[in-house]
Amino acid sequence: MIKLQKEAGALPMYAQIADAMERDMISGRIKIGALLPSELSLSKDLEVSRATVTKAYQLLESRKLVSKFQGSGTRVLQPPMERSIIEFTGFSQHVRQLGRKPESKLLDIREGIGGGDSDVEKAYKKGVPLLVIERMRLVDHQPQGMQIVAIPKSVTEHAGINKKSMSAKNVSLYELLTKSGVVLQNAEETLIATNATAKECNAMNLAKHTPMFEVFRKSFDQSGQMIEAVKARYLGSAYIYKVRLGTR
Repeated sequence: MIKLQKEAGALPMYAQIADAMERDMISGRIKIGALLPSELSLSKDLEVSRATVTKAYQLLESRKLVSKFQGSGTRVLQPPMERSIIEFTGFSQHVRQLGRKPESKLLDIREGIGGGDSDVEKAYKKGVPLLVIERMRLVDHQPQGMQIVAIPKSVTEHAGINKKSMSAKNVSLYELLTKSGVVLQNAEETLIATNATAKECNAMNLAKHTPMFEVFRKSFDQSGQMIEAVKARYLGSAYIYKVRLGTR
């Protein structure tokens, strides 16, 4: 139950309501996807005006914590994950740093070749033997995106990257590479705004034309060898990409 402070100097009622509900969302007391009480119902429970509750919900919406859906009310969204452009971490490591639970679902694993049909194969020189891995990425058991990555077979064989190792839910590709002695030194990354494909809508249970963003990354080791080419497509609401700018 939300307890409101009414003494002088307290935060405005709408801000107290929004802050209290945000704390409950973070703690898990209010679940992702939960339907919030109607504005009228909550205003009666808290003995405040409906306009106060409306303003509280608008504040939560501005924080990207809830969304108002026509005909079904206001529902809790999954909080977006902030990621700095200068960070060089894998998906699993980044998600764990945020206190969330990363998972992977292996969709396909096959041999590929540099210069082949897919974008990740085309990133390599012609003829380079590759292992191509396609996965669904999840956070707190919820699908967040699809990923396809190509890695030289010389690297995957040394690192023990195969169908068995990649089938584990909590597997981290970067951790397997690191344990085998591969050090990723730098990367090139491109972001593109897009919409979900029919395949992604079906696999992730998304509405048609759901906003997505596409990440294409090429990562290199200390010698300059390309270790991975990855194309990942994530929910548009899943991330906030943060860029630090400065003057020379």
